[in-house]
Amino acid sequence: MNTLKEFFITNSTQFRKFWVNQIAISLLGVMITLPMLTLEKNHPEIGAWPELLAALFCGGFFCFLIYDLMYALGAKDYIRVTHQNAEPDKLKAFKICVLAYLPTIIVTLCAVIFRVSGLGDAYGVTSIIMNMAIHAMYSGLFFYLPDSINVIAFPIGIIATLFFGWLGYYISTHDKSLRGIFGIKTKPYRE
Repeated sequence: MNTLKEFFITNSTQFRKFWVNQIAISLLGVMITLPMLTLEKNHPEIGAWPELLAALFCGGFFCFLIYDLMYALGAKDYIRVTHQNAEPDKLKAFKICVLAYLPTIIVTLCAVIFRVSGLGDAYGVTSIIMNMAIHAMYSGLFFYLPDSINVIAFPIGIIATLFFGWLGYYISTHDKSLRGIFGIKTKPYRE
């Protein structure tokens, strides 16, 4: 337990930034998804594409912010490992993302359990919490999917977030960039 406390204290900046990003982008998700739902209701000929576009934009933006946060942490750790001969922690970003996302993961598991077990009222409450408070950046995906399977939108969002956090850290600890991987040449920063 002491090592978990030390890990949390050592990486408290990343946890705080993760939570601020999550709340801010969740609010953005509400502000973008609800008008898209209204647009779809008033113009049914459009179809459900606005919901999907809202989810892709907000979810993608959140994944980018988490990627960037973990990329910066990985760059610091890369310097620490190469110049101070410290031990690398390959799963550090994954651990941070899982611990920071733990409340969302717990509410997601409750929502899935409530949905599968047929507890409609409990599922409704957890669904509102997820779609309006802590996971609204992916709510467009929730509304886009059919009612019978829309509960899978919650785990999809969590998996995407964890993956992009790990990816940012992994790429930066190997002294690479996403642009470099795709072959885009960049000029080095010079003062």
